[in-house]
Amino acid sequence: SSAHATRPAACAPALPRGFALPHNLPALPEERAHADGAAGAPTALVVRGVSTAGAAETAAAEPSTWGEIVKFVGLPVAGVVGAIEGLHLTTGLAWAPTIMVATVILRVSLLPLSIYSERNSRIFGVQVTPRFAKLYQELSPDGGPKTSEELRKRVGLLLSGVRDLYKKYNCPPTRTLLSPLVQLPVFVTMSWAIRELTKGHQEEFATAGSLWFPDLNATAMYGFLRWNLEDPSAAYLPFISTALVLLNVELALGDKLPWLKTFLQLLPFITSPFTYQLPQAVFVYWCTSFSFTTVQILA
Repeated sequence: SSAHATRPAACAPALPRGFALPHNLPALPEERAHADGAAGAPTALVVRGVSTAGAAETAAAEPSTWGEIVKFVGLPVAGVVGAIEGLHLTTGLAWAPTIMVATVILRVSLLPLSIYSERNSRIFGVQVTPRFAKLYQELSPDGGPKTSEELRKRVGLLLSGVRDLYKKYNCPPTRTLLSPLVQLPVFVTMSWAIRELTKGHQEEFATAGSLWFPDLNATAMYGFLRWNLEDPSAAYLPFISTALVLLNVELALGDKLPWLKTFLQLLPFITSPFTYQLPQAVFVYWCTSFSFTTVQILA
């Protein structure tokens, strides 16, 4: 009977010989929590006298880092959604013309940046590129460098000459990249915002189109390479946007940079299984924006 009255050896540490626990020793926190659970009260894991219930509630209440990132990224999208809705309410236009007008306003606002980068690119191509080729030929005679030291010296002279050319004509390559580096996130944000608009105004967008795309919610594909055979006209705007991309690449590059030209021409076909799942409203924006680019190139 005494064996049943004592705690198991795994639950209590061994005591020195001759040492006895007092009979009125208070229960451990773990034992009190277990007893409360047995009596039907809510249980909580108690570690060293501290309940984890409050810690779990605190952790659940605190926002995660990923949630903060998503919230921060969504702020520009929410701002664009609000701006387009405000334009729609102010002008009284239907949703398709509203998206077109918003696109033109956006592209016109970015026009000074585009002109700035284009001017720098033109100076770079006319002034810097020929002189760079000449400098490269002067520092790369037939036979090439004989030693690693000679190679290092020539590379240093070449880089120094290129920096001098950038400084002389005031056309660093970063200025040429400034416009695409700004316009790419703007393009993604605008596309995302219009996608969110279709979710918030599904009933309105179902009849807000025109011509062959009356439903701005319709998509050319339902999934990966699953075409919308019930409404084949939903593929017209995606096809037009792809054609405009190919036209703009041809007009902008011509015979220059063949590797880049090939990549940009293949890009819309590579991404089409995913982009063709976007609603018609997004392609209204894309076609308007790409048409603006075509006019800008030809101007």
